Amino acid sequence: ESLTAVGSYVQRIWKVSNYWRVPPNNLRNSQTETKKVLIVLSDTGGGHKASANSITSALNELMPQGLEIKTVDVLEDYTLWFSNRLYNWWVTIPQVWGGIYSTTKQVHDLPWPLDTRKGLELTYLEGFTRCIQEEQPDIIVCVHPILQCSPRACLQVKQGRHIPFVTVITDLSDVHPWWFNLEADRI
Repeated sequence: ESLTAVGSYVQRIWKVSNYWRVPPNNLRNSQTETKKVLIVLSDTGGGHKASANSITSALNELMPQGLEIKTVDVLEDYTLWFSNRLYNWWVTIPQVWGGIYSTTKQVHDLPWPLDTRKGLELTYLEGFTRCIQEEQPDIIVCVHPILQCSPRACLQVKQGRHIPFVTVITDLSDVHPWWFNLEADRI
C-alpha cells in the first residue's frame, strides 16, 4: 500500500511540475465570440465547489451560448501543495483547525515572515501562473480565500491584456481577511 502511495505521489509530481512543462505558444484570440470564464478553487470542504457549481449553473442560465466555463482546483492540479488532504485531516481535530484559522487571522498583513499568507503564496504562485497561461481565460472568478494571489499571477501572464479578477466570498458566517485582496477587480 505504501508503494502505491509513493507511486501516486511521484505521478503527481510529474504531472504538476512546472519545470517539465512547455509554456503554451498558441494564444487564444480574446476577440472571439466565446468568452472563457475560469473559476478557481481549492476543493477543501464542500462549500467552495458547491459555490463554483452554482456560479456555473447561473452563468449557463443567463448566457446559454457564448461562454466557456471551466472550474479548476489550482492547488491540486497545478501545485505540489497538499492542502485538500491536509485540510480534511485538520478539520477532524477542531482545536488544530481553530488554532490555524485564528492565528492566520491575527497575523494577516504583518510583515513577512509573520504573515503566513505571504509564505504560502510563494508555494503556489508559479502553479497559478501556469494555470492562467494554459487556460487563457477572459475573466477569473475565485471562490477560495487562499487563492487571492491571483491578481499577481494575472499581471505576470496577461501579455498586454487585462484579465479581470473577481472574488466571490463563500464563507458567510466568519469571513477570513484573506478574502479581501484589494488588487481584485471586484469582491
